[in-house]
Amino acid sequence: MKKIIFFFSFLFVSIVNAQTTFDFETPHPPVVPIYVEVKDNVTLTVTTDVFFEQVFSAGEPGVSGFFLITPSESITVFNFSEPVIVNSITFFNHLGSPNIFHFLPDPGPTPNPPVDFIYPDQSPPDNKVTLNWVDVLSFTVIADIPGAVSAFDNLVINDISA
Repeated sequence: MKKIIFFFSFLFVSIVNAQTTFDFETPHPPVVPIYVEVKDNVTLTVTTDVFFEQVFSAGEPGVSGFFLITPSESITVFNFSEPVIVNSITFFNHLGSPNIFHFLPDPGPTPNPPVDFIYPDQSPPDNKVTLNWVDVLSFTVIADIPGAVSAFDNLVINDISA
């Protein structure tokens, strides 16, 4: 009986804590300012004030397959179809110049702190930005210094309603 209870407890925890990764592999037309990907019944819509390109990885740390890239001086907004827990995102400055990138969560029901990612001269060995936000419907990424070319991959979330 204890084994059965343990199994169902483990199964429940596994389902509740199931992670979803938006990997930006969904085909995207070039030079369009919106990207949509659906995973595990959660729709992610990414918008920018300029346009996106979908580029295949050339060995950037933490990047696999395709990733999204925005041109310089853009603001990128990530919107979810329902509140989620945002764990992390792989991010890099495609030009490799030093900059500070601000990850700003929406002011939803749960206060979440903004996260500043200081990008050095060269690509850091780990491009994962840890966010750990709860009850998020959207967040925005803005560069401190204009001219940065932002690139995104592997956005990891947990669906709160799962």
